[in-house]
Amino acid sequence: MKKRIRSLVTLYVLAAFFAVLSAGAAEQMRLLAGQLDAAWDEGDTKLQIYSRLLIERSALKSYARLDAIASEQLGMRYPDRIQWVYTS
Repeated sequence: MKKRIRSLVTLYVLAAFFAVLSAGAAEQMRLLAGQLDAAWDEGDTKLQIYSRLLIERSALKSYARLDAIASEQLGMRYPDRIQWVYTS
């Protein structure tokens, strides 16, 4: 009888231990899932910023290219003096 009681107590202690261990693992999993979501959100934000920077860089390159073509191939330059002409 004592052997059976000792076996049951051991079984209950092991069951309780693994239940606590399982609860801790589930909590850790929830924390890691939250961190993963935050990392994905941060990555999406950085990707949006990078996309905007690429668009801005390409726009600046096209202006620089047009300026180079205008000055080198067409001989255009900025005027030294601006004169306003009024029409009626």
